[in-house]
Amino acid sequence: MNGIIFSGYLTYEDDCRLLKKIKAQKVFSIFGITTILMIAAITFLVMRASLGIGETIFILTLLTLFIGGICCWQYRSTQKELKKNYTDGTNQPREGVLKLGEILIKTDKTSSKLKLDLFDRVIEGDAFIALVQKKEFYIGFSEYMFQSKTDWLKAREIIKKAL
Repeated sequence: MNGIIFSGYLTYEDDCRLLKKIKAQKVFSIFGITTILMIAAITFLVMRASLGIGETIFILTLLTLFIGGICCWQYRSTQKELKKNYTDGTNQPREGVLKLGEILIKTDKTSSKLKLDLFDRVIEGDAFIALVQKKEFYIGFSEYMFQSKTDWLKAREIIKKAL
């Protein structure tokens, strides 16, 4: 096979860094909307209790910090753990060859050929480079996936020239 041989996947940490660059953070998530509605309901109940304005602001501030802070922390840690378990459990061994204009990928069960012009853009990070198609499909590469540093540098050049 002509081309640059690679094997494996991005690590969980590199994959998370890549996803942060691919997907823009949503302004309002389901979690955020739920938290705001919960705080609004509590605000209504506290205001109905006929407390003074200072006491009301104090209680609402504490509740906002408590509900927003703890729930946000719990949500994010749960999502990270779920993604890590999914990534570790679903990745089967794979090898591939990166050539000018295409990528050949082989796993135990499948073999695929991807044309580089299928992708819309290239995203580079400190330790990875990725080809992305419409924020939904991507394939990432890092130095540890290649046999040598020279292969890694050649692969980066092929990817950069593809788009």
